[in-house]
Amino acid sequence: MYIKQIRLKNYRCYREAKIKFGLEHRSNKNINLATGEIKAGKTTLFNAVGWCLYGIETQFLLGTKTEDKDEKPIPNEKSYEGDKTLVEVEIDIKIPENSSIESLSIRRASTFIKGATYPSSTDFTINAYRAGEKLKITDYYKFRDQFLPKDLIQFYLFDGEYLQHTATNSNLKIREGLRKLFNIEKIENVSEMVGELVEEWYRLSSKIPKQNSRMNEIDDAIATLLERKDSERKNIAEEEKTKAEFISQRNTLKEELSKSHDIQEAMSKFSSFEEKEKEIEEQLKLENNIYYTNILTNAYLINGKTILQQVNTIVEKEPIIKSLPAYVRQGLLTRLLDKNKRICICGTPIKEGSNEEKSIIYELTVAESEGRWDFLLDLKSRMTEILISTDEKIKIIQGKAEEIKKLDEKRKEIIKLKNEVQKELPKGKIDVTSYKSNLNKFTTLSDEIYDAEKNLMAYNDNINRFEFEIQNLKQEREKISDKSEEISALNKNIKISEYLKKIFDRFNKEILNNIASELEAEINYLIAQNNKISELNVKITTDNNNIDFKFVERDSTKHYLTGGQNQLFGIIIMAAFVRIMDKRGRDKLPFVFMDNPFSSIDKESLEIASTNLSDLFRNAQVILFTTNDKFDRVYTASKESISTAIILSNDGNNVKFNPYGAYDG
Repeated sequence: MYIKQIRLKNYRCYREAKIKFGLEHRSNKNINLATGEIKAGKTTLFNAVGWCLYGIETQFLLGTKTEDKDEKPIPNEKSYEGDKTLVEVEIDIKIPENSSIESLSIRRASTFIKGATYPSSTDFTINAYRAGEKLKITDYYKFRDQFLPKDLIQFYLFDGEYLQHTATNSNLKIREGLRKLFNIEKIENVSEMVGELVEEWYRLSSKIPKQNSRMNEIDDAIATLLERKDSERKNIAEEEKTKAEFISQRNTLKEELSKSHDIQEAMSKFSSFEEKEKEIEEQLKLENNIYYTNILTNAYLINGKTILQQVNTIVEKEPIIKSLPAYVRQGLLTRLLDKNKRICICGTPIKEGSNEEKSIIYELTVAESEGRWDFLLDLKSRMTEILISTDEKIKIIQGKAEEIKKLDEKRKEIIKLKNEVQKELPKGKIDVTSYKSNLNKFTTLSDEIYDAEKNLMAYNDNINRFEFEIQNLKQEREKISDKSEEISALNKNIKISEYLKKIFDRFNKEILNNIASELEAEINYLIAQNNKISELNVKITTDNNNIDFKFVERDSTKHYLTGGQNQLFGIIIMAAFVRIMDKRGRDKLPFVFMDNPFSSIDKESLEIASTNLSDLFRNAQVILFTTNDKFDRVYTASKESISTAIILSNDGNNVKFNPYGAYDG
């Protein structure tokens, strides 16, 4: 099986592109080598293969990349027509060793709304051909898993980071993939059918009268437990259905929330600026009130400076004053109080009959009637004391004026920011209530899904407990089994069926154990050929239907590996698996697509790995993407085995594929 070509349209940096790969069995040229500058599109193409096959980009499938809120959506930014775009990836695969299918064309096309992370609709199709005729496929996903099961993706799609953690995270959950690849599930179905038949015979047995009362009690107890187990299975089916509905609803809400999230953020900023503007306006109002109150309250005192200046002038002209000259007294009275207009010299109207008016008139009347020559000196003394506090009042008033000026500037800045945010908001009314409601629903659905998972766990625990109790009762039943002919026949059938079920279950386990043994032998053989890691050894065990790797030094329990050793081990594990697939059926042999697998390997190991790469993955197509600094060394070491060598270049509008040697830089 090998990839003939990949076509991409509007996928990230690929506006529209097509790349061809090769495989030449006779000349043993099975390597397709590619490189390019950073952001040329190497890893993007690697991710596109996983997206086309399974709807998830390859790095997310491998776990070498996690969800990132800053991750850009898949569509090419320049591909939108209006607010929509169509993203397509199509992979053409040849299967020359298969007698029933010659080629496959796997295509995924998704429509995206601008700004959305997830597609609004997806069309996934597979076209299969034999002798030029198109074959009918009823279930595309099941058909795909016959050739490329998702559970085995790590063996034919992997990158350098995944290889680096293969040895440390060595539990490979590959049972489901092997079941689909080798049709083991058919044997498991037979085993399940036999198990159901055994349960039915136990039910029949419970209805037959027996001489032994304990036998009746045991059969009744088994029948009750079987009914309870059936009830729990129904509960599981209903809970799974409910959980699936909740997940579907939550996914729908997630898409809606992602569309309105940016609008809600802008609204939140806009509301925040509005609140700040209102706060500043209230503060301005308060400060202005204080400012103008200070001016009105202290206006007379402040303008008293004019009076003091006049007093000083008169005193300086008349250093020795024995009596108050009439013209001086009259001038002072005129300035202090205009009796007709009742205006203070500061310009502020004085209310008739006010305490202020009475006080001023009284002081001046006394001074005039008594002809006090020291009146001006006394006034000067009092005005000096008054003006000390007056200067402080002036500073306070001036300070308030500065505060008001700063607040007004701040208010103008807030208004400017608010107007900028308002441009981001759509015209018309925004349904904030609906958004908050959807957000609450999303949280509620997540809680419901969590509760459903807890319920499923409880139901499964109950089933396991019932099965344990049934097994104990069966063992007791065998000891006191009724010897009647009918019961004996049923017991015989039950024993035979249970024995058959054990055979089928053991057969399934042996398949996994055999593959584990083959992997261990193949891996250790390949390790022995590499002097960089030849002192190490691999032990493989199977537990809970998984394959577990342990790397140790020979005759030791140490298993520390460097980053480069981890990558070498990872490549050897993948190569061993490919070799086993080659032995078990050439039509099962997948292609191998690697992205930067030598990132942590030193130069010497790189040359060794590159030289042996074709033989490691013999009979399999190898597609290898590497960085520019390693390309020449890999190319030179594996030149005799290279089918195609390509350099990727990205001009900002699209990605181009140039044959090595024809690239003009």
